[in-house]
Amino acid sequence: MPSISEYHREESESVIPDASGIGGEGVEHSAGRSTVTHSPIGKNFANRPARKCLTCSKSFIPDKETNRFCREKCNIAWWNEQPQHPVIPKVRADHPRALELREQRTQLCLLEKADPFTYGFVPDHWELANKVWAECSELLISGGNRAGKTLWAARRVVETLLSKENCNVLCCHTSNATSVTVQQPAIYQYLPVALKATKKGKIHYLNYSRKNGFTDGSFILPNGSRCDFLNYTQSENTIEGREADLIWCDELVPQSWVDTLRYRLVTRRGKLLVTQTPLEGVASVYKEFTGGAAITEWHGGQMLAGKQGLPTWPVGKAPRVMRLEKQNRSTVFFFSEDNPYNPWDEMKSKLVGAPMGQILTRAYGWASDNIGKAFARFRPETHCIPRSKIPDGGTLYMVCDPAGSRNWYCLWMLVYEDGRKVVVREFPDFTGYGEWALPSEKADGKPGPAQTLEAGRSVIEYRQLFRTIEEEIGRGEPVMRLIDPRAGGSPALSEQGGTTLIDLLAEPSDQDDGMAFIPAPGVPVDQRTAAINSDLSYDVTKPLTSLNEPRLYVVDDLHNLIWCMSEHTGRDGQKGASKDPIDCLGMLLISKIEHVGAGGLDSYGGGGY
Repeated sequence: MPSISEYHREESESVIPDASGIGGEGVEHSAGRSTVTHSPIGKNFANRPARKCLTCSKSFIPDKETNRFCREKCNIAWWNEQPQHPVIPKVRADHPRALELREQRTQLCLLEKADPFTYGFVPDHWELANKVWAECSELLISGGNRAGKTLWAARRVVETLLSKENCNVLCCHTSNATSVTVQQPAIYQYLPVALKATKKGKIHYLNYSRKNGFTDGSFILPNGSRCDFLNYTQSENTIEGREADLIWCDELVPQSWVDTLRYRLVTRRGKLLVTQTPLEGVASVYKEFTGGAAITEWHGGQMLAGKQGLPTWPVGKAPRVMRLEKQNRSTVFFFSEDNPYNPWDEMKSKLVGAPMGQILTRAYGWASDNIGKAFARFRPETHCIPRSKIPDGGTLYMVCDPAGSRNWYCLWMLVYEDGRKVVVREFPDFTGYGEWALPSEKADGKPGPAQTLEAGRSVIEYRQLFRTIEEEIGRGEPVMRLIDPRAGGSPALSEQGGTTLIDLLAEPSDQDDGMAFIPAPGVPVDQRTAAINSDLSYDVTKPLTSLNEPRLYVVDDLHNLIWCMSEHTGRDGQKGASKDPIDCLGMLLISKIEHVGAGGLDSYGGGGY
């Protein structure tokens, strides 16, 4: 017996396209009622052979070749006796295998309820999530209401438990009550029927009730695989010491739990799955998956027809898949309209006239946090390019923002003759030092390891580091090096006594030559932000062309800068964790840097007034 999905694919041509207008034959359906449209009784067609009625099996002489019923009652019964199903329409009476298909369809409808793991329908957005899940180590399913997030995750848990012996899975929810009423029933629903029939053995223990969930908040299958249920009201100490192949966190999981749970996956090379509808806006976990991520797939949405969900989005579409390549994290958005078992028309009527932000969250799983973002029009899929696509040529510039106890943040940018600018390197980089800023409850995140890892370099060590990076860039020395005017001009101590950091950088040593820096223009933060937004802008309603494109690009492996550009708000002021990368970028752009052609810095002649 095929599953619902297999039956739907193989026999789609054998059933009618919808449940209205046809009742096998000779029946008209309107508002759930059936009325006779003709009567095959009362005429004798001796030239036609007798046939059996599809409903009652009595022999009769049909009044026309396509008739399959002996009377109107049988005609109506054929249609009405077929169970309703949201995916597979009812079987046409004129199909040559009508009886076989109707019987098979009826059995499938019953089997799907009894054993959804084996016979259940797998919609297209579940298939997409399966594909993305296989390619990442951490996945966020952010979905609209009733989009099928929990059931997909429950099926994934069962598949993992059955995939090999002695698997460990942790399932976490908001509280014990919600675990018992939401998460545990979904997993029990997808356990194969044969397993539900067995409760205790030498290895396995599986005891479930609808009122209390799984006994002791866990179960063990005959293959030794174990599933435990936790909730966020418990102490995080309950997590310690566990190992897991899969951890599923449903709904709004605290960031501290995610941080702790990740270490429970290391030993078994396990995977983290988070499912939620972001009703409380952009929480730190949501931001961790989507901040700086590229949108790799867009899908159309019924409630977005002719509209833009956000100013930078394509008309009529919402994000379907986002990807953070370096962290191997992905996000898949489940739309409420994807779920054929969901009364979408009812939900749609509730959202008619609602604000766009509410529509995006409730129907498409998107948390609208672009309001208040400093660079709301920054899109990694548009403004980021692969390193292999960096154009030849260009004039190299550098900027740094020194800090006492932290690493100095630095950027290198190429400026081209046509005005385009490409940020090609950053320090500290994600690969060598980790994140510069991390998601948190604060608007601009919290400091990441890159801010302090291996901090405390001397001026000489920084100069040597800069020259090493510039050799790797392969465009020679920068024509200009900029430095934050406050840090660069602050008094510092050298062997000669009090001086500025700019002076210290310029002093040669026995190990290397000095390095000339000039202070960047000391302008307000708003002017730096405006300069960045100006170079990011282009007409998003028109295709990208050489005449309609941003002037600022970032190489896609500069993860720290990309994250900060995606998430920076400025609301945390001078203490903001994402501030330094934004300051550096702003200093470069406000300095009116330009392309310098061959010989552009040469001097000729001399003299004066």
